[in-house]
Amino acid sequence: MATIKDVAHRAGVAPSTVSYALSGKRSISKEARERIASAIDELNFTPSVLGRQLANSRSNMIGLVFPVRDMELESETLAFLPITANLLHKHGYGLSLFTGQMTPEQLLNLYRNNTVDGLILMQINRQDARVDILRNKNYPLTLIGRCNDMRGLTHVDFDAAHAAYLLFEHLHRLGHRTIGYLDHTAAVHNDKFGYAWLVRQGFKRAMKAFAPTVVHEPATDTIEGSYAATQKLLQREPGITAVVTHARYTPVGAQRALNERGRRVPEDCSLIGITSSTIAKMTTPQLTSADIPLNDMVRTGAELLLEQLNGNLAVQRVIFPAALVVRESTAIPPNG
Repeated sequence: MATIKDVAHRAGVAPSTVSYALSGKRSISKEARERIASAIDELNFTPSVLGRQLANSRSNMIGLVFPVRDMELESETLAFLPITANLLHKHGYGLSLFTGQMTPEQLLNLYRNNTVDGLILMQINRQDARVDILRNKNYPLTLIGRCNDMRGLTHVDFDAAHAAYLLFEHLHRLGHRTIGYLDHTAAVHNDKFGYAWLVRQGFKRAMKAFAPTVVHEPATDTIEGSYAATQKLLQREPGITAVVTHARYTPVGAQRALNERGRRVPEDCSLIGITSSTIAKMTTPQLTSADIPLNDMVRTGAELLLEQLNGNLAVQRVIFPAALVVRESTAIPPNG
């Protein structure tokens, strides 16, 4: 494979002159440019994409950091990827996905090494070292979620606290007084995951307003985890007339457990949760839920990041409101 030195030798110029011709950083004579072009054709030379990126100090890549906790990486979970990638492509950017737990230093190196021009950071903790370090570097950055200190940070979020409140408000109006609740695990709460904290705030508000009897059980955001947790709930309190789930996949596992126990939804036990509209409509019966618009949130985050890359450095904050969508999985309690 021909190298830039081979092109320089064939054209009778220095390798740096070939670099200037490719990058356009310096003007060179028409004669030299023509010799270089001829040498490139004769040698079938393909300029290094990385080399062009380094020469321009731009990668034309956006990084999306989505650390996997205990969630199942199903296609529905990552539906925001093609939506975001298509948006960025229209503006001349590619998209790189990072699913590992990256340290602040690793994130900084993505910028330092010209791997990315900007980051969309997800799975935000209330006290997040990644955010604290990136905040002070003035790198293009958008958060999906929020931490305690949001000074100078552009972010997109969902009103999860109000979403949780709406679930219990709906059940109270239907007459449910003994409710099973699939909570986040202790590990998630100990990490101070921002979304889990917001859900808990909404739950506390609902407890003050409606004072139901609530049986808690921690559950991971997986089908198997929520299935096992719901089985435990039903063993501990057979009188439960409704189950509240906290995240995207938990309604699926909860419904499976109810079905196996012979508890029809919603005739024998109502089921309600925070999830996506796609999952809510996939269940039978369809789930009454507060739907997380994650695809719209990430797309909006990408749009705000593009604005930063285009010179708009004003801090912007977009909170998607919560709304309850009443479908088929909730009803008045039996003997209610």
